[in-house]
Amino acid sequence: GVGAFGTVIRGRVKGQTSDGAWRAIKKIPKKKVTDKVEFLTEIELLRRLDHPNIIKLYETFEDDRNIYMVTELCSGG
Repeated sequence: GVGAFGTVIRGRVKGQTSDGAWRAIKKIPKKKVTDKVEFLTEIELLRRLDHPNIIKLYETFEDDRNIYMVTELCSGG
């Protein structure tokens, strides 16, 4: 899907120790992040939270143009 800050695609966890679970991968262009310190603070808060009503952030990574957030995949309505 496409949102205000980026696009979201579905991806599968790979590797020998993975369970093959599906994840959501949000790609956020760095040029759309106006306050990087605030953005990184929000990412750190999401990383620390563990609550059934808040999406789980598994990992983040970035390249020259984008920041990627790997989260729990929420399907449904």
